[in-house]
This record gives sequence, C-alpha cells and structure tokens, in this order.
Amino acid sequence: MRVPQRFPDGNDDYFCPFQITGMGSEQVRYGAGVDASQAVWLTLKMIGALLYSSPEGKKGDLSWFGQSDLGFRTPGEFSICNKRCIASR
Repeated sequence: MRVPQRFPDGNDDYFCPFQITGMGSEQVRYGAGVDASQAVWLTLKMIGALLYSSPEGKKGDLSWFGQSDLGFRTPGEFSICNKRCIASR
C-alpha cells in the first residue's frame, strides 16, 4: 500500500492519493477533505473499507504481521460508533 503526501487541490481542499498493490485493481484512488488532516483521515477510512470489502478481506485471507486485525476499523465498528455518537448528541 502506498500513501503519498497530501496535496492541496487548488480549490481550498486537500487530497491524499493512495494505491493498494498485490490484489484486485491497482488503480490510484484518493481521499479528499477540507484540510490536510481530514484528507488523510478519510483516506485511511477508505483504505480500510476497500481492504475489508475486497474478496480477500471477505474470505479472511488478509493479515498484518500474522494477525487478522489489519489496524483499520471494521464496518461493524463504524456503525457502532455512529450509533453512540448520534445517541450522545
């Protein structure tokens, strides 16, 4: 996986290109945000979503240092967080 530096896009927003290699499409994608921090944060969320929703991820064939936890939040954790965040407002 390659996550280069984040860049301003010329419209007061930032984007952070990334590429996942070794599985599926190796196209360069990007996350974008209103500032550099949001662009990186959204990029990491997108990477996790792509990994967990890939055929390899669904089969449980992906690992990080021999562990099934890839270091990204799972889709189930997103929905739990969203319910808690909404309930606490």
